[in-house]
Amino acid sequence: MDRRQLICAAGAWAAADPLAAASGRDPLSGDALMDDVRRYVDFGLHRSGGVGDRATSAWFARRWRALGYEVEQPRFEIPNADTSVAALRIGPHRFEGFAQPPIGFTPKAGLNAPLEAWRGGLADGELAGRIAVVDLARTAPAGAFRRSVTEARKAGAVAVVVIMAGPTGEPVAINTSPELISGLPVLSLGGRVRTAVLNATAAGAPATLRIEGPGGLRPAANTIARHGTAGPWIVVSTPQSGWFTCGGERGPGVALSLGLAAWARRSAPPCRLLFVATSGHEWEDAGARLFHETAAPPPAETALWLHMGANFGSRPYRETVGGLVQEPGLNLRNSATATADLLETARAAFAGLGGLAQPRLADPKRAAGEMIHVLAAGYPTALGLLGGLPMFHTLADDATTTTPSHLEPVGRALAQVILAARAASER
Repeated sequence: MDRRQLICAAGAWAAADPLAAASGRDPLSGDALMDDVRRYVDFGLHRSGGVGDRATSAWFARRWRALGYEVEQPRFEIPNADTSVAALRIGPHRFEGFAQPPIGFTPKAGLNAPLEAWRGGLADGELAGRIAVVDLARTAPAGAFRRSVTEARKAGAVAVVVIMAGPTGEPVAINTSPELISGLPVLSLGGRVRTAVLNATAAGAPATLRIEGPGGLRPAANTIARHGTAGPWIVVSTPQSGWFTCGGERGPGVALSLGLAAWARRSAPPCRLLFVATSGHEWEDAGARLFHETAAPPPAETALWLHMGANFGSRPYRETVGGLVQEPGLNLRNSATATADLLETARAAFAGLGGLAQPRLADPKRAAGEMIHVLAAGYPTALGLLGGLPMFHTLADDATTTTPSHLEPVGRALAQVILAARAASER
């Protein structure tokens, strides 16, 4: 089915449905989707089980119930990653940062110790009584972060400060496992304070590190919406949680989950619909793992699994000496992967949409994010979206990192894929 046929099919379904003809606002319009991105960002930080995450769960439930879906919200416990203080003081200077989970807390008065640069190969005890300062390169993966902290701990450091160089200059958060336990305070600082902190470290300056917060566990919830009693399942999934406000990281998936749920009630052919927004993402997909274990429909009964991961609707940026500059056009760092049976359909639907225009064959060995679990479970027809954003996992990722003109064509393309997959399941 080529792009013209897909568009005609979408129009035919909408024309045949009186709900679509009588509706007000188009749920897949760029303005409607962008309004939902802004609302999501306005909830604040989206750390699993926190105020913003709970508000998002309640919002999903209200919206999906209003569309006639049956909603359930299974709860699970997750570590509390909120802090009241996360900062390093060196003399008169205070550097705000991000307490990297698993969080180790300092005494109320702070942890006072001299700074010392970490380097690989330190002997046990060589950093005893000191705050290790790790300077990570721009290209360092999360694994390098974890290895440096582990080695600093073995060398006897009482705490670790990691300078995560990135294009925004902000602290960069790293996803972690909820099973990890750390008594070692770890503070992530952004690249904009690198020179000042490294100079103080070279001088062996004394410093005070403070990381304070409630700690412990708190409840989070997945939100699952179902509709229909006959036909194959169409599953649409997206994570809802993240370390910061997640405008470009999570916003497009959140908005399109709501938009597609409304569109599907009006325009989709007979099938069973399942939408799921998972919390616990930043804790190595805790919510997605629970959903696959307890609530996901069988692969043999599923016509399509559509997964909307991080950043896929984000706009492009260029790095300059003066900082990041927004670029025109679509983001070439965005990408799609599809199972073999869906590749031709996906390529037709996403034609002309930047990096999404050439979906690659989905490979379980190379999958990323929560798409890993979809492919590992053996769903025969699946599509996953992912993208690149320089503000990823930083406070700089707000609602400005996407636009209506980036969101709407992706939504239209996804609707076409859903229609084509449903039609193919009947053959």
